[in-house]
Amino acid sequence: MNRIMFSDYPHKVFVTYHNIYYWLKKPHRLINKLLSYLTNRIICVSESAKIDSLKTEKITENKFKVIYNGLDPTEFYKDNNLRIVTRKEYGYSENDFIIGNVGVLSVRKGQIYLLKAFNEVKDKYPDLKLLITGRIRTHEIDVYNEILFFIKNNYLEDRVKIVEPIKKVNKIYNIIDLFVMCSITEGFGLSAFEHMLTEKRCLFSDIQVFKELTKDGQFGNLFENQNYLSLADKITEEIESYEKNNIDFPKYRTFVVENYNLNKMVKEYEEIYLDSR
Repeated sequence: MNRIMFSDYPHKVFVTYHNIYYWLKKPHRLINKLLSYLTNRIICVSESAKIDSLKTEKITENKFKVIYNGLDPTEFYKDNNLRIVTRKEYGYSENDFIIGNVGVLSVRKGQIYLLKAFNEVKDKYPDLKLLITGRIRTHEIDVYNEILFFIKNNYLEDRVKIVEPIKKVNKIYNIIDLFVMCSITEGFGLSAFEHMLTEKRCLFSDIQVFKELTKDGQFGNLFENQNYLSLADKITEEIESYEKNNIDFPKYRTFVVENYNLNKMVKEYEEIYLDSR
């Protein structure tokens, strides 16, 4: 049998890996490897996603290209007026310190660890609140039910809000004082970097991709993955630091604009397409 070559096809084939696909089984990995022979380039949204594929699928490394996800800085920005209005809309006062998480309600997003950490520290800070917003997935409805059960069982109804996702999510980012990205696995984690564009701080689980994207915690503090006590300690540190300094962090916005910019991403995609003609 003659081997199929790229030259047999009039079109080029590109694939983007947006995640670390830990749920794939060996047959799926084998299929990906076989399909790679018909693929010009595999674009990964992080070096961590690339490394995972190299380990699990044994695809030739020169097939890969890392292009970081890009954000539009004009879509996410600090707006004090929006903060005031939206806090009133959601029933918060200006004195409330709001911890937030934006992301689909899923096992891999780890919201249950955030809830447990919040429960550990809530009594120290009467004005501490938690806001979680994200799409409920029908095949992971147990995750949503676990979250609701934990809130009810620990009498957190007055301290924790689970709100419907909104299209203009910049409203949510502006009312959050501390964003927590508690994913147990991730390909990139766009929502945390969207929030950083509003010049506010973030906490990240110390999975490899967040170490990579935050320059080993230089831009966003890290806590031990799936360890709610470690997260509780980091939340305490952030609150104490905030109360002492009460300042915003424009350097976070600068960092995201320089490294994860939409225009930069588009340019890199254009270059790889043109180089493959």
